[in-house]
Amino acid sequence: MDLSSVYDLPMTVARPVYTYTLNEPDTGDVRYVGKTDKPKRRLQEHMRPSSLRAMTYKNNWIKSLMQRGLRPTMAVLHVHPTNALAALEEIRLIEYYLSIGCHLVNATRGGDGISTESWTLEMRTAARKRVLGQKRPAALRERLSAIQLARWERHRINDDAVWLPKCTAALIAAARNRTPEQQAYNNARRAEALGKPEVREKMRQSHLGKTNSPEARAKVSAANKGQKRSPEMKARMAAADKKRSANPEYRAKLAAASTGHAVSDATRATMSANRRAANTPESLRRQSEAHMGQERTAETRAKIGAGLSAYIAEQKAQGVDVRANLRDPATVEKKMAGHRAHFSDPDNKAKHAEAKKALWADPEWRAKWTEARRLSSERKRAVSNDGQMSFSLEDAD
Repeated sequence: MDLSSVYDLPMTVARPVYTYTLNEPDTGDVRYVGKTDKPKRRLQEHMRPSSLRAMTYKNNWIKSLMQRGLRPTMAVLHVHPTNALAALEEIRLIEYYLSIGCHLVNATRGGDGISTESWTLEMRTAARKRVLGQKRPAALRERLSAIQLARWERHRINDDAVWLPKCTAALIAAARNRTPEQQAYNNARRAEALGKPEVREKMRQSHLGKTNSPEARAKVSAANKGQKRSPEMKARMAAADKKRSANPEYRAKLAAASTGHAVSDATRATMSANRRAANTPESLRRQSEAHMGQERTAETRAKIGAGLSAYIAEQKAQGVDVRANLRDPATVEKKMAGHRAHFSDPDNKAKHAEAKKALWADPEWRAKWTEARRLSSERKRAVSNDGQMSFSLEDAD
């Protein structure tokens, strides 16, 4: 039988289990009944030299065939959603073939094998702890790795069009059909692994220099589009981003990556379109509320001034006059042309009008705006009277 037809059976479960028979190659008589979730591999395991060492009726029969240059044939009979159902079917098939006079080489009446389908979370955790920390010898790991790589390469060359898509479908189905208990167990293991710096560094090194194909990026974008993040997730992401941005090494890497990088006109147009699309009334409202009534501390103002002075000095050393460029009529006209083009667009006008109308309709926002204007006026009076900024938030309290 051509085992490639096995993968054409309905894949409606995470890992289907098959009941099969091993038959005489010349007469087709049924000699063995079994169950497996990987028929191709199971047939190879039956004829593996390490599996034929034990003195059993089945092994003796297979060795006698191999001595004559023959091999048993496999016939897949049924597919089952669980191992328990497959075990019951295996028992029924053995009884049936014995009743019609088949000379089976099965050592038992069927239903054997260890099933972990009904294991609880405590049982899985205990089994994991028993093997946790046990490392295989380096020679054995290298040998197993070479065998696995050779197997994947063989499938990639021979059965790429059939085998890999079916395996991918089975993996996706297995991920979707996990119980909440299994999902919690997997999440706990993942969190435990990601908590180790050496694991995170190994993952980072494995991704260095790798870029996703356009097809892969399109799939990721389609999968994430429309998803709503919970407030807790947003808070965690904001905290992680704030912590990352406060790292001097991270900021230095960003600056080095951006230095000398020219943005194309197409990218500028895309960024501009995305920025305009993001300026919804709700986002404008959040931005206004975030900045309303804010007063920079003296330390912040000094830091901003020092940064600007350093930037101007650096540009001047390179022969670039920043102040002259800001006063350059062509530069000013270019900026004004951009503003005029933006506000002459009817859609932009309607969007800004809707945003302002929504803001002014909110009494709380009007009160905040009035207070901000009052604070601004007091600051201007303080500067005009004393020649320096003498207002602070403490004075407002």
